[in-house]
Amino acid sequence: MQKKTRICYIPLAACAAIVLFRRKQVKYFTKATCLVMLIAAASAVHADPVPTLSSPLQGNILSRTITSHFGDNWNNTYCGGYIKKHTGIDVYANSNENVYAAYSGYVRKAQLDATWGGYVSVDHGPASTFNLVTTYWHVIPSVSAGTWVGTGQKIGTVADLGSGTHLHFSTFEAGWMDVVAYAGALPQTNCGGYPAFPSYFKNPTNYTYTNK
Repeated sequence: MQKKTRICYIPLAACAAIVLFRRKQVKYFTKATCLVMLIAAASAVHADPVPTLSSPLQGNILSRTITSHFGDNWNNTYCGGYIKKHTGIDVYANSNENVYAAYSGYVRKAQLDATWGGYVSVDHGPASTFNLVTTYWHVIPSVSAGTWVGTGQKIGTVADLGSGTHLHFSTFEAGWMDVVAYAGALPQTNCGGYPAFPSYFKNPTNYTYTNK
């Protein structure tokens, strides 16, 4: 009489769906089979696909001069003198240069700012597979909040900041969070009621960009 192979119980969660689906045809799984299925399932779960973004400036943003890097200290009197961490990158640009959406999505914020020129924040949501939000500071908006923009669509122009004119670009991977998502820098200590330097801000230079 042929010895029956014991069903593996350790990675049972990975096998459960197939066991239930084929319970009349398959009664036993070898441990090796279950292990292979577990690895495949884990790979599918952890392989968070990062979309290729479109450069928000003409050419490729990564080939431009970065004047302030992600995570740099940024001191301003706004938060009682606390040193803040830069949430994105400052990229050299000329005033009135076109700024483009790095990915398709809904414009959450688009408004002028007397001090910083203005900003646009786009919520890419489920379309990006991991709830990406991109923000563009020192921009004169040409779009309105609540409108849909496509990848590479013009969303504004770079504001004139004088000798230090640039585009601040940030990427945020936790879905929309009002105030935090479009912050240009965050204090190291609590200020304004939001986290000092949340892990969901990602370094924009870690993405791949297509030329605009």
